[in-house]
This record gives sequence, C-alpha cells and structure tokens, in this order.
Amino acid sequence: MANRASDSITLKNIEIGYEHLLEPTPKLSGDGMEYSVQITIPKDHPQTGELKKLVGGQIKQIFPDIDPSKLTIALRDNDKEGNAKKYDYLENTLFFNARRQTKKGRVPIVSRYNKPLVEVSGDTLFSGCICNVVVNFFTFNHPSSKGVAASIEAVQIVDNVNVQRRDGQVDTSNAFEALEEDENIDSFAPGGDGATEEKAEKPDSKEQKKPDPEEEDDDLPW
Repeated sequence: MANRASDSITLKNIEIGYEHLLEPTPKLSGDGMEYSVQITIPKDHPQTGELKKLVGGQIKQIFPDIDPSKLTIALRDNDKEGNAKKYDYLENTLFFNARRQTKKGRVPIVSRYNKPLVEVSGDTLFSGCICNVVVNFFTFNHPSSKGVAASIEAVQIVDNVNVQRRDGQVDTSNAFEALEEDENIDSFAPGGDGATEEKAEKPDSKEQKKPDPEEEDDDLPW
C-alpha cells in the first residue's frame, strides 16, 4: 500500500484571496518563508465534484482506518466553519490554502493569453482576482499531525478588472477618471489659489480574518 498520495488538478475560474504570490511571507511555523494563497470555489462550480473526489480518494487510500475528523484536511466548507456569516460572498463555497516553498522559486504567473508575466505588481494580481490555478494535493503523515495539504504550482490571471478587491486596497482604475491635459493644475497645485496639497493617508490594507483552521466533527469538512 502506498504511504503517500500526490495528485494535481487545474481549477478554472476561481477566486483567490489572502494573496502572497508575489512576495513570500513567514511560515506559520516561523521556520522560513513561503508563498501562499487561499482558493475559494463555489459548491456549484463544475469542478467541485472532481475536487472533492480527489481529496476524498486520497484520504481513503492513505488513511483508511483513521476517522477523517481526526485529520487536518486542506479542503474545507465556509458555511460549516461560519465564515459565510461574516462575509456574504463566502456563502455556499469551499476553500483551501495552498503554499509553495521559496526554494522552488516564485509561482509561475501567466496572463489570460498564456503569456509569462515576469514583473507582476499588486495592481495586476491581488485578492479578489479570478484565476485558473494548478494545485497539487498531497498527503502528509507526521507524528504530530496527519492529513491532506495543497501546494500552488501555477497561476493564470483570467480577470482582474470586473472583480472586487478583497485586500482593502483602493482600486485606482475605478477611483479616478482621466483628466484633460492641464485640467485644474493651476487652481490645485501647491501655492496656487485652490486647495493646498495634503499628505495622502495610506488606505487600510488589513485583510479579513483568515478562516479558523479547526475542523468540523463531520466525517469530511465539506
């Protein structure tokens, strides 16, 4: 019997959140840095059944004699965990966190036209974007914990325009309108007759509280 399972899946048209794909952040364990992202997928998404079958199959294959409620499973239910009560857009969705070790390099990112994006800014990829993602689900069996985790392998940006940012940053493309050449420059320039220039305040970039990692007592957390 195999002692480890590893399977990749390409999920299309899903929303990303808690995006840390451009710059690594400290691991939860405090041991090094990692890239990470949270994937949200509607329960009625055409690939939800395939995703649940993949993860459930790994559990049955590697941990046939262990109660699933005792395992740490990446794929979880926003409704069961109460996250949908806090944020309406999470209603009727599943989610999982996917990570990537820095030694593997930054996550490959391509445009909707499948062109590699070498320099990507926070205005191009951010929490709330609709993306296609390649994710690897794998089992782990440590003395202190057992279960199924996920790694993020590649990202394709599908839509970063007709979306709502989830990171608290101002969407400058919708916040301002294009001005005509030299419009209002005289009256509002520093030292002019109009308003004086004030130091801009930084927008609150605090993200929503991450879903609680505790699992439900059901056989599977979705």
